[in-house]
Amino acid sequence: MLQEMVSPRPRGNHIMQKPIWGFCLLKGPMLSQNTAHTDTDVFLDITPDVCPLTFVKTKIAIEKMAVGETVEVRLNDGEPLKNVPRSVEEHGHQILSLEQEEEGSQVWRLVVRKA
Repeated sequence: MLQEMVSPRPRGNHIMQKPIWGFCLLKGPMLSQNTAHTDTDVFLDITPDVCPLTFVKTKIAIEKMAVGETVEVRLNDGEPLKNVPRSVEEHGHQILSLEQEEEGSQVWRLVVRKA
């Protein structure tokens, strides 16, 4: 799942491996439009990502949290909306809410409590 970019170092025969994907994992108050709408411990925006990375990033974020903490996940309609909430529940976590960001929007907000 993790793709790697391999680029040679300037000297020697060593290669450097660097992950080419990342995600936004923020704690604390959020102030911009693309941040948490709710009072959660963690905010994760996976709207730029496609399946299966959408759930992989959500799972990693939840694994880093303490039991009882909450995460708000910003995700797109379609496969992420269908698969991420289902997978989160299958892993035993509690879905607190799932709401459309704005009427007619293709972006949703999922709030999960870690079990």
